[in-house]
Amino acid sequence: IMHKKLFMGVFDSMLVKYGAVMVGYSVLGLPVFGPGKEEYLKRVGSDGSAITRDYIRNSSLLINLAKAIGRLVISYKEVQQLAGFTTLVYEMKEVLKDLETGKYTRTQIIGKDNKELKLDQVNEMMRGTLIETEDFIRFTRVPVASPNGDVFVKEVSFEVRRGVNTVVT
Repeated sequence: IMHKKLFMGVFDSMLVKYGAVMVGYSVLGLPVFGPGKEEYLKRVGSDGSAITRDYIRNSSLLINLAKAIGRLVISYKEVQQLAGFTTLVYEMKEVLKDLETGKYTRTQIIGKDNKELKLDQVNEMMRGTLIETEDFIRFTRVPVASPNGDVFVKEVSFEVRRGVNTVVT
């Protein structure tokens, strides 16, 4: 997901910065280089200052338009992000309301063969021996469980050396 977000962020930035400006300059060149150039040159004549004046006037208008379109694209992304956060806040409020009214039910602890484990069976799995050393902490075949007893990983083994932090996620 992060790779896709990076790609879309770079794509949007390039589109906002360069795409709108390229379209603007292409539109600016149409009177002089486009299909109706003969009419435009007859109306303006061969006066270089009139062509330059039109180019500068239209250039500033189209560049401002390109910047405004870029801001709209960025705003759209931010509104989408805000909508996502709003949904998360709404879901959190619903869960808190369910907790307050007592509608919350604890998820079942599922063991081997999809059988429900009793809490004392989970506590039995979590017992172990403590052997003190000076350089590291070693966990051998320990379960990873939530505070309410849901077992996330049945057995895991790892070692944490002094000065190293470990987060189990």
